[in-house]
Amino acid sequence: MMKLIFECETELGQCDPDRINGHFGEDVDEWLAFAHTTAALTGPRGLLRIEQRCYLRSSQRLGEIRSQNCVRPEMTLEPLLGSKEETLETVQQMHQQFAQKAQAEFLQESVVTVPSSIASSSSDAQGRIGGIGARAIRPLASAQCK
Repeated sequence: MMKLIFECETELGQCDPDRINGHFGEDVDEWLAFAHTTAALTGPRGLLRIEQRCYLRSSQRLGEIRSQNCVRPEMTLEPLLGSKEETLETVQQMHQQFAQKAQAEFLQESVVTVPSSIASSSSDAQGRIGGIGARAIRPLASAQCK
C-alpha cells in the first residue's frame, strides 16, 4: 500500500509551436511544458518512492496533456529521511532540482522558447516550496507548492 505525501508541478515554459505542433499533426495550439513530482510512502519498511516526469499541456484545450521525449522520467526509492518535515523538505528540493534540469534540457533541445522563471528552492517551516510557476496539484499533509 502506498500513501501519497507530496505532489507538485512546475511550469517550465512555453513550447515552440513549430516544433511541437509537427509532432501532434495539424493541431495548432499553444503548449506549456511542466515538471511533475510525486512522493509516496510504500512497503512495510517505509520506503519513499519519488517519481518525476515532464509533460506538455495545451493552454487552449483544458485537460489535454501530451507526453514528451526530451526529458526522461525518473523514479527513486529512498529510505525514510528522518522526520516528516525533513522528508518533505528533501522531496521539495528534489522537485526544484528536477524542474531546473528539465527546463535546461527543454531549452537545449529548443522545445521551450519562452522559459518560465524558476526561483531557487526556499522552503519555510510548513513545507512550502518557493518558485514562480510551481503549484500544488492537491494539498497533501503540509506539503504545498506556491
